[in-house]
Amino acid sequence: MKTRNERRRDRLFAVALTVVWAALLTIIVFLLLAYCEHQRVAKRPEAYAKQPPVLCTVSPVEVAEESAIEPEDIEAAVLATVGTEYETESFGYCFTDLLKIITAEGGEDYDTCWYVATCLLTAQMKTGLRFTPVEVAEMQQFARPADTYTHEAYLACVEVFLRGNRALEVEDATVFHCLGRGNTSYHDGERCEWVTNHNGVDYYRELKNWKEATDKWLSRSE
Repeated sequence: MKTRNERRRDRLFAVALTVVWAALLTIIVFLLLAYCEHQRVAKRPEAYAKQPPVLCTVSPVEVAEESAIEPEDIEAAVLATVGTEYETESFGYCFTDLLKIITAEGGEDYDTCWYVATCLLTAQMKTGLRFTPVEVAEMQQFARPADTYTHEAYLACVEVFLRGNRALEVEDATVFHCLGRGNTSYHDGERCEWVTNHNGVDYYRELKNWKEATDKWLSRSE
């Protein structure tokens, strides 16, 4: 039979052994948890790669439709500046002067205004768009601006100079002549070719050297 000291020693040994085993078990569990977490993190990119991408719930088309500015709105905003201090900034030149020039040539006949405006834009394009329509009108010796402008001239200039819709009837004509007004020596000469006639006005394409004419006008303006 064990003595009191021996029993006490055995109890202390048992407690110590239990503490050691508990500590070892805690360490083992901790290491296992750490290993599992490491494996989970290591596999995360692969798991994410297998997942479908998260798409925006709002369609880009819907956003574009909501934020898009219609061409009609832009045109209306530009035309709203006619006759205001912002006109030159919007057009790059005085659009009102252009309207008065077309009015002086075409008056209240829309087709004539449209054809004349077409001739002016064609001439502007032949000069490489290096001049404004008002400058080209001076270069091409169009009539001086009228005191005011007609609604027909306004519609024609919008159609030609804002929308780019030229009258096909006058083809590539750049000058015109009203029968019975002034001489026709230039128009009937070798440097012009008749294209069409409308409402008493003949339209001609010019056979001149446009680069030479443009350079000459540039040197004059300098």
